[in-house]
Amino acid sequence: MSVRILAPMLALAPIMAFAQDSADLTPGLVITKSAKFTRQERLVLPPGPPSTCLTIKGDDITVDFGGAYVRGDKDVFHNRESFDGVGLLIDGCKNVVVKNANIQGFRFNVKIVNSTNVTIQDSDVSFSRAIRMMQNGMILDTFMNLRDSTAWRGYGAGIWVENSSNCALEKCTGTGSLIGAVLLNSSGCLVHNCDFSFNGGWGVALSNSKENVVAWNHLDFVNRSWSGGWGGDSAALAMADGCTHNYIVGNSMTHGGDGFFLSNRTDLGPIDPQTGCFNPQGSSDHNVIAYNDGSWSPNNAFEGTFSDSNVYYGNTASNSGYGFWLGFSTRSLLIDNTIDDDARGGIAIEQGKGTRIDGNHLERDGVSAIHLWDTGQKERKPFPSTNIDILANVISDSPLAYDLAGSTDVAIKDNKLQRADPGSFQSASRAITDPIGDFQQTLDWPKLQEILTTKPQDFEMYSDQSGPKGVQWLQASDYTPKDFRGDLAAERQPNPGVIELYLLQKGLKISAPDWISFEDTDDPYLTRIVAKPDDSDVGEERPVEITIVSKDGSQKQTVSTTLRTAMWTLKWFAWSGLRYDDSDGWSKLWDSTPLKTERSSTIGGDWTGHPPVEGVPAEHFALVATTTMKLPQGHYVFHTVSDDGIRLFVDGKLLIQRWDHHGATPDNVPIDLDTGAHTFRVEYCQEDGAAVLRVDWSRE
Repeated sequence: MSVRILAPMLALAPIMAFAQDSADLTPGLVITKSAKFTRQERLVLPPGPPSTCLTIKGDDITVDFGGAYVRGDKDVFHNRESFDGVGLLIDGCKNVVVKNANIQGFRFNVKIVNSTNVTIQDSDVSFSRAIRMMQNGMILDTFMNLRDSTAWRGYGAGIWVENSSNCALEKCTGTGSLIGAVLLNSSGCLVHNCDFSFNGGWGVALSNSKENVVAWNHLDFVNRSWSGGWGGDSAALAMADGCTHNYIVGNSMTHGGDGFFLSNRTDLGPIDPQTGCFNPQGSSDHNVIAYNDGSWSPNNAFEGTFSDSNVYYGNTASNSGYGFWLGFSTRSLLIDNTIDDDARGGIAIEQGKGTRIDGNHLERDGVSAIHLWDTGQKERKPFPSTNIDILANVISDSPLAYDLAGSTDVAIKDNKLQRADPGSFQSASRAITDPIGDFQQTLDWPKLQEILTTKPQDFEMYSDQSGPKGVQWLQASDYTPKDFRGDLAAERQPNPGVIELYLLQKGLKISAPDWISFEDTDDPYLTRIVAKPDDSDVGEERPVEITIVSKDGSQKQTVSTTLRTAMWTLKWFAWSGLRYDDSDGWSKLWDSTPLKTERSSTIGGDWTGHPPVEGVPAEHFALVATTTMKLPQGHYVFHTVSDDGIRLFVDGKLLIQRWDHHGATPDNVPIDLDTGAHTFRVEYCQEDGAAVLRVDWSRE
């Protein structure tokens, strides 16, 4: 994006602005009285050492930027890992209002420290510092550090609030960054009606902060890709290290690594020399998490670990890995939540004590609807799985309603089970514990009702909007998930032989070469594009350009990519009793009659917790896939991710071998290929647990 610089570029030196009604944007400006800027003003810093661009100093100040913008870099779309400095610093102030600002391209676009009653409203703080998650088409493995606020300083944020109280962020937008907004060592603050979606780490993050309200925000598609999939300890909303008495209400937190992620400062912590047990520290307690939607999160819709007396009320936790994961939590209350279609399970709590699971709706949750357990390890003795009430829940269409191995003193009463095996666990006969006392200590009903009344009239959860939904629509770009807002269609390639478009407007016209075809789908908004079949057994890679035009012709979108026409022959097997080093046994398996043979344009997927195809078991299955592709001469890199064993052969040469039991692990191996047809063979086996296979290549 080119930017015409209208403001004079001066050396960074303090310039005092005393004008009440108007002022000029200049680097180093210190604002000490109320000021107003105009939309026409532009300030782009020249290259140089990191600095503070603008400063507000004083009390009882209102600054209206009027839509004027400030840039730390003239190109805010690239090299975001190098962004540094502070766009607007508010330090030691009281009663300050900043509105209609557009500040981008810094480590901290807006930084509020040691201040009281500061409000930022109607401002765009997008494109602050970000850490790459992809470069040159390859995923980079970088995980967020939730528990160390020192690391957060290196991350930066669109808005950073530290050691401050009673501050408010209202109707702000922050996208394209690592973090949208941070509250650190702060209290009594409000984050309301903001949009911090499509960031690469956390939408909103709190550390050692109390009595704050985060309500009615959009924090969707905040996620981080890594070689094993999505997550990287990212979350729509993250809380750690002594966050207490906060209200998290009415937020749309879909498609995050986790939707909601709460934890302590030390994880399990050190071993206490007196007891020989783990000693977790810095728990986040007495928080109310109500009426949020954390759906379509590949890990957990809601995670709350190493914590006490947190209330999860009326949330939606669907279509995720787990609905709720609450390990090492005590006196957790899960009440009236909707927990449906979670692949690995509905509610999972390791070493949880004093848990109340009351009036929830759990439907079609994989493996088990409610899984509570104790590992029996002596180091975890202070955290037994005990004193648990499961009351008046509706559980349907799950393989197992209750998996409670290792738990003690569990009372089960008045649950409604439909097409769900209750299991053989013998629950306690005691009366259900009345939780009202503890419940009211954490949840102030009048306060919650007051927060509910602040719902903006036009607020709509992402799940109620018409955009694409599902983990498959998380598509990586260099810094964040791809932001399809403003496009005519969201695009993705589930495999190199297929293009999918999710149409975001009605009446679109799609043009494409005559050698491709449009496949029907069950969703009227979804268009699938593939190469027309031919009689050749040798595939090729063809460039393709697809043009999408709006109904009135005013908007145009071009999708340029390649389509591979190769078809894979897939042979599925079951195996058990084979050792990984039994080469003769595996050879005999490959020569045997497969359970199923099919032809497909795709190879690989995430089959964790379910069979890869009908007629094949969910565990101890194996695959041989072969194809032939015509490729131009060049230097290629073959990329795989496997969990578990993988072998990749190119023209009969073993290129990648990781034939053992392991977690999702990437392999990248280069090879020079001549022009012509090349044969590829993939051998894969899944033992138990997660099941992931990805195979691809790129020409350098």
